[in-house]
Amino acid sequence: MSSGSAAVCVFDSDDGDGAKNRNISELISTLRTAYRTKDFDRVEEILVSREAKLKREMQDMKKENGFLYEQGEELKRLVVLEKAAQDAAQVGERKAVERYEKLLEEVKRGGGRDDDKRVILELKKKCCVLECAKMKAESEVELWKRRFKELGIRVSKLEEDTAMLMDLQSAACPTSASGAIVDIIDSDDDHAPGGILCREGNKDLIDKVSSGMLKRKQTTSINVSENPNGGDHKGDDDICPTSKRKRKRQEELIRDTDGSRADHCSATALSSGCKNVDELTSSSRQCEEKMKTVHASRNLMHELVLAGDSDSSFSSSDSDDEFISSRSTKLQRKLRV
Repeated sequence: MSSGSAAVCVFDSDDGDGAKNRNISELISTLRTAYRTKDFDRVEEILVSREAKLKREMQDMKKENGFLYEQGEELKRLVVLEKAAQDAAQVGERKAVERYEKLLEEVKRGGGRDDDKRVILELKKKCCVLECAKMKAESEVELWKRRFKELGIRVSKLEEDTAMLMDLQSAACPTSASGAIVDIIDSDDDHAPGGILCREGNKDLIDKVSSGMLKRKQTTSINVSENPNGGDHKGDDDICPTSKRKRKRQEELIRDTDGSRADHCSATALSSGCKNVDELTSSSRQCEEKMKTVHASRNLMHELVLAGDSDSSFSSSDSDDEFISSRSTKLQRKLRV
């Protein structure tokens, strides 16, 4: 009984925390003197908690060990890579030194000087070719600038001539004597003869201009082909007078045609003025229709003249017949409409 009371005193005292720190042998020695179940349960609880704690510590140590192992493997790889980089650098330096030594030997032998001289000569030739091409391009640019300037002058002169022709036609066109409003009844019979005459006159005019353009194109092609300078600027002095003569002839032809038609309209209007007001009105209407047709044909002829001038300066003589025939067909189609 005394031993049992002593064991009870040991576990019931305030030194319960100290029992947790005891080892298994001490606890067992204490239990040998005890006969109560409660003491055995407390010892079992202490041992179980200690075992769980040790297991947790073991798991933590395993995790830490795995992390350290991965770090060690990474460090090993880094060491291997660094060593490989050092070896590659050494090999590269060795190869560079060897290549430098080879080049130095070749230079000492004088084998590279001939290659350098050959490269320098080729570069000089290329520079000369490029300089010649540059000079040729600059000369061509200057030539085209002069041609464009001449074309601008021609266009301005043609516009002035067109304005003058329009003024002459407006002055030559007869107007009604009285300002009264007159009802005009259109009739196909009244305009049929005038339309036929205008179409026939336009056809003759187109034929004349086409034949004249063909002759002038042939003359221009002969002048260009006979130019001995090839691409010099002196050939422009031979071409420009020919184009000026062509333009003057075309303008004279158009003026003569317009003047004859205007006189025809004026004569028709004056001859019909002695009749009654209806006949005068119909004749003036016919004259207006004729003048409109003349004006349209004149515009078409100016278009043909401009196209002929521009094409005669920059096209060959082989396509002249095709160009003139196409222009004539186009003008006849427009006049029929």
